[in-house]
Amino acid sequence: MRQRIIRVNYLKLLISSILVSLASALLAASLKSITEKYEDLIFHKVSGIPILFIILPSVGITIIYFLRKYVFSGKQNKGIKEIYQTLDNRKNSLPAYKIPSHYFNGFLTVIFGGSTGVEVSTVVATAAVGALAQRKTAIANIYRTELVCAGVAA
Repeated sequence: MRQRIIRVNYLKLLISSILVSLASALLAASLKSITEKYEDLIFHKVSGIPILFIILPSVGITIIYFLRKYVFSGKQNKGIKEIYQTLDNRKNSLPAYKIPSHYFNGFLTVIFGGSTGVEVSTVVATAAVGALAQRKTAIANIYRTELVCAGVAA
């Protein structure tokens, strides 16, 4: 009986890991492609007006500020540090709002010519997918690291 329960839990972990990996890969691919498309679109629109290359990053930061303040209730994004805190502390978990928060933050930063790329946003958003899957599938906390890593690895 005990072996059967262990096998069922490993099967749940395997299926959850596969689903997290697929969702994370889809999230990362969509962020990369949509960012690339809009970055090229904006670049071609403003290539004739050089002053906009100085103004647009400020516009992007301003949009991110208001998005953070009003849509995400002033909650900060701390980057990769959030993943380490989640893995180190059993009580910490990446909340679900980190997925759209990092997705839009990376998207807006890049398309307006900001200095960062979409890599950190992708990694934290996909780690949040893994943390969310762990909470929703009722898999034990001991497998949280595996699901977060499945999201990051995708």
